Amino acid sequence: MSASAAAHAVLAEACAPFVTEGQPAEVTRYQVWSLIHGYSSLALANKYASAGFSQKNCRRFCRCSMNSN
Repeated sequence: MSASAAAHAVLAEACAPFVTEGQPAEVTRYQVWSLIHGYSSLALANKYASAGFSQKNCRRFCRCSMNSN
């Protein structure tokens, strides 16, 4: 299994409990991926500093979000 396929499998498993009936599962996966990607990108660019968040805490949040199995 490629790294991309493995990552997608983790995402699909993590999102499964939140899929809304009648809505394709991909919609929930795209929403979660977009949220985590956005927070991660902002944290890595240190954009939270002006709001009082440390880069260390933002990186910890991103790691926890992606490893919350």
